[in-house]
Amino acid sequence: MRGSGKFGGLGSLFGIGAFGRACKACGQDRGKRAACGGIGGLARRPAPAGSLNRHRPTAFLLALALCLPAFGATASAEGGDPLLSLFSGDMDAPHDGYLVMLKEGAPQPAVAEGAEEVVEGLYRAETLEDALGLAAPGHIEAIEPDYSVWLYDEPIAGDPSDSLYGQQWGLKDGYGINASAAWRLGLRGGGATIAVVDSGVRDTHEDFEGLAISTHNAIDGSTSYSDEIGHGTMVSGIISAQTDNGKGVAGIADKAAMMSVKMFGAGGGRESDLIAGIKYAADNGADVINMSLGSTAAAMGTSAFLKAAVNGAIAKGAILVAAVGNDGNATQSWPASFPNVTGVGSIGSGGSLSSFSQRISVDVLAPGEGMHGPSHSGDSAYTQGAGTSFAAPVVAAMAGIAKSVSKGITGAGFEALLERSSKKDGALSGGDAGAVGYGRADMAAFVDWLTTAHAISYVLNDGQLSPGAVDCYYTSTGALLPGASSVGKGGAVFAGWYDNPGLSGQAASAVPAGALFEKTFYAKWLPTGAQPANPSEPPAGGGGGGGGGGGMPAAPVEKEPSEPEEAAEKPASEDSGRAAASAGSVDEVFSDVEAGSWYRDYVQAVYDGGYFVGTGEGSFSPDGEMTRAMFITVLGRMAKIDPGSYAGRIFDDVRPSEWFGPYVAWGYGSGIIDGMGEGLFGGGLPVTREQMAVMAYKYAVSAGLDGSRAAPLDFVDSGDVSPWASDALMWAYGSGIMQGKPGNILDPGGTATRAEVAAIVVRLDALLAGRA
Repeated sequence: MRGSGKFGGLGSLFGIGAFGRACKACGQDRGKRAACGGIGGLARRPAPAGSLNRHRPTAFLLALALCLPAFGATASAEGGDPLLSLFSGDMDAPHDGYLVMLKEGAPQPAVAEGAEEVVEGLYRAETLEDALGLAAPGHIEAIEPDYSVWLYDEPIAGDPSDSLYGQQWGLKDGYGINASAAWRLGLRGGGATIAVVDSGVRDTHEDFEGLAISTHNAIDGSTSYSDEIGHGTMVSGIISAQTDNGKGVAGIADKAAMMSVKMFGAGGGRESDLIAGIKYAADNGADVINMSLGSTAAAMGTSAFLKAAVNGAIAKGAILVAAVGNDGNATQSWPASFPNVTGVGSIGSGGSLSSFSQRISVDVLAPGEGMHGPSHSGDSAYTQGAGTSFAAPVVAAMAGIAKSVSKGITGAGFEALLERSSKKDGALSGGDAGAVGYGRADMAAFVDWLTTAHAISYVLNDGQLSPGAVDCYYTSTGALLPGASSVGKGGAVFAGWYDNPGLSGQAASAVPAGALFEKTFYAKWLPTGAQPANPSEPPAGGGGGGGGGGGMPAAPVEKEPSEPEEAAEKPASEDSGRAAASAGSVDEVFSDVEAGSWYRDYVQAVYDGGYFVGTGEGSFSPDGEMTRAMFITVLGRMAKIDPGSYAGRIFDDVRPSEWFGPYVAWGYGSGIIDGMGEGLFGGGLPVTREQMAVMAYKYAVSAGLDGSRAAPLDFVDSGDVSPWASDALMWAYGSGIMQGKPGNILDPGGTATRAEVAAIVVRLDALLAGRA
């Protein structure tokens, strides 16, 4: 219980409150939304007989009334207890918490943890204790249960009524996926859109009646979507044939909206049609794109055009699923072999790998033999077939169910769910990873991970966290992390939560919807006197050069003179810095720069230019982080400014006498930096890649360079780019100054090593000199 008032813990003792599933890691009840970040609606259903929700609140209220002398209530003229008169409604009906109506004119309560205002005068409380703690009994008009409400597409309690369901082994338990594990929870894809890029669809089929289907012809852009070969109709039916309608087959995610994108005709398909189909689906809101198709031509794997289409769809949040092919060998098939596409192989009803399933690039296996679905030959016709083409839509349907729980789940998150939930058993237990991937898909374990609360841990570094802080969350809702008022440490100011022990990247104020599995957050502290910037605010002036990207904390106070960064990056004068730089080869000057390293020539160039002078004692620290102070200093040296010409205190945390103080003053006066808000610059913080891009862009423009050169950011994580950095990053990428990372990642909020920054600086210098 959250409180420790007069009621002790009677609500827990008598089983009162929300019902649902417990957190695997922390044991929290799913219904305790203040502790676990909220419920995604999955647990708000009548509990079965014998469950913990079969409490008797009325009996509890009678007991509770005897425990409340502190309220000073006296018996009414009728001899009843006035406390009981506050309660109305059916206390034994399925409910999730309690509603409290205050009397007109009653003082507005200070809503504490465990309660929230619904509308003016009406409040919701988690427990009876919380409800009664909102106001004195004399100010409460009534208390009644917050009755459970659920959608009328009720969970399917037993086997669905579809006439061919008995033949759909792939949907059942055993070596099938056990689809009923999702159906029992009401998870049937509602709210998600699944695109099938295939041969079209016979949308007049009886098993699609009532299904929302949108269509497009990617071959010629027309509205013609008729299915001449039947492939697309069957694939679509595996996903979305209407379940429990007494007809034909059961679809796995029959409440999802279906998008049929035709790219095959009777004569086959082309890469251009596939590219057009993927782009159309992504641009029109597809959450999942199924591709039961591919090519084993090695050139497809290096096609920049296909890669761009795949990466563009992923950047828009779509999960891409593809069949791995039916040659039964280790020849790669595309697009399934792309690392950001979920490749699906096939198993048979005995749990063995299908002989035709490719033995490479498999992420997960699903039933692909003896599959049944609607036929294109008639509105009440059905057919059956085998192939990885019919295993892929099984997995695409699971992706649709994941998206119906949270739109924030990415393709990488979906594969992480598959990795944790899939089974390697029987004939698959010793299988090669390339052939069996994570194993065979299992819906029961999949939805268990999808809907269970996940634990949150905090590393406080000698700080303290207030009791009752959120300690778990749901994928569907995420959770707000404790704010500064809930965290404390003597002699320090809380500066935000970070998801890594190095405290790099951007600070987090919440676990976002779509997050998965256990999370650990690390507290960052600043010395007393430093004021952290509001992590929810963009940098001053829309971000400028020094912005924190809506999540960076404020800077520490001024650095102590003894720290090596300061002495190492501050030559006695610009001339002395250049004189030192002329001493010789960097692999001789610096013990940590190897002659054959990729960055050696870049380090030599920035050393010769006097832009970098090392970190002291014969070290360059190529793997060390570049701070904001260092980067603006490097730009100032590139500009050949006279540090003595710049003085004055611009930011509260930068003294003019600091080694980087003149460069900060120059950068601010030149419009290259704006700071982080609250009068702070944050010189000691690592500079992020998008901050570097903004500073480099503004410096280049101030130096007279045309800033219009740009290129679209077709990266997996392009959606993570802060709005204030978008133009600068497109310019930096288009100009060749910045490049992506392995896996087609841009990592805008990540940091860069000193060696990586050296490479960026050399490219920028060459661009300014007209050499690139």
